[in-house]
Amino acid sequence: IGTVSGTSIQSVETRLHVLIAHLKASNTTTDEQQRGDCAANVMQSLNAQFSAMDNFILMGDLNVYRSTEQAWVNLTDNTKSIYFNDPINQVGNWSSNSNFAAYHSQSTRLSSSGCFSGGGMDDRFDFILCNTNIMQNEDYVQYLSGSYKTIGQSGTVFNKALNDASNTSAPANVIDALFNSSDHLP
Repeated sequence: IGTVSGTSIQSVETRLHVLIAHLKASNTTTDEQQRGDCAANVMQSLNAQFSAMDNFILMGDLNVYRSTEQAWVNLTDNTKSIYFNDPINQVGNWSSNSNFAAYHSQSTRLSSSGCFSGGGMDDRFDFILCNTNIMQNEDYVQYLSGSYKTIGQSGTVFNKALNDASNTSAPANVIDALFNSSDHLP
């Protein structure tokens, strides 16, 4: 604790834990079970080792198709001390659902090409989830309302390639760069 020009300054320590995940891809029962098991293990470990008073962000390609999938349920189970929230509160059946077009992050292409998958923009696989501390600014780290964006997603390219002419969410060279760099959006 110190003072500057008569104003008291207090030193504060806070913790931010950032987890990056890439859960099992594909849409079989076995794949879904593997995602669920992985998410359960992560949450069990977090709840056993850390305080609910810390700040947590989990982000990555979760490969979940809907919010009823066990992996999502395990990550967002609010009966646990530590659990995650979707900052944009867009739960549902994300896959091939035009109601979620503005949040779809995969696939930037209509056709498969090399290591890029195809199918057009029709899945919300990529997430940034925050725990309650961050959502409620309880420990000096805060989610800023409206700051969650799927970069390059206009909501107009449902089941289309990202660089379709209807996508005006960024300059064409930025959209092309996103298209050329990955089959997922940041």
